[in-house]
Amino acid sequence: MSQLCIPVSSEKDRLTLVLSLDTLGNMLSGQCPFPPGFTMVETLTLTSPCPSSTGAMLSPSAICHAFAKCLETGACKNLKSLTVSGLFRDHFSSNNEHPLRTVFHALSQGACPHLTEFHCAANGLQDYGATAMSLWLANAAPKMQVLVLSDNNIADAGMMSLAWAFSHSNASLTTLRLGQNALADRSAGALAAVFKSRGFDALEVLDLHRNAIKAPGAKCLLQVLRMPTDVPRKLREINIDATALRPTRTA
Repeated sequence: MSQLCIPVSSEKDRLTLVLSLDTLGNMLSGQCPFPPGFTMVETLTLTSPCPSSTGAMLSPSAICHAFAKCLETGACKNLKSLTVSGLFRDHFSSNNEHPLRTVFHALSQGACPHLTEFHCAANGLQDYGATAMSLWLANAAPKMQVLVLSDNNIADAGMMSLAWAFSHSNASLTTLRLGQNALADRSAGALAAVFKSRGFDALEVLDLHRNAIKAPGAKCLLQVLRMPTDVPRKLREINIDATALRPTRTA
């Protein structure tokens, strides 16, 4: 069994806990106790299983399902930051279901109403994972400020779902990281539409580096950003590949 990290008070006076996925599974299955004060944790980071883990371990999907049930009880209602990056980097599903789908469903039911940061990079979400997340973002993430979805192989279809969510949620998002995905010009257009609908009024950082956005998509996005608005935009940083800003050569 991997070692449990004792909750500590961070610089922001948040109760912080770091758990490996196998330790969480053992806790949820009753093989080891939850640490004192677990329900008061505000920053939770889940890491990959410890290589030296011994004994029976639930499958990652089973752990996510059990964690979702735990969330639904209100056990993590005080969470403000949740990190699950890199847990399913090599995930592949033949039935278009992601292990985190049940967690997204629990969150969409209001399990963590105070969540302001969600770090979910390198999890192989693809379009179906992004779509599963969109209902939560649209209806039950009113305080979300930082959303990290880098390196998830999300393409235009997934971005359409996310853009719909951003347009229908409260405009509290300040940082959106979508680098290292498969977003193309349609995705850039969808993001531009969110800006036009004022869904990104609070956005300060937009990261789109290492995607498939070309000159037409970049131009569409930048045109919207340059349009005058009643309320000044807060965007101060946009990361996009330089190649996307070069005009397409014609024969």
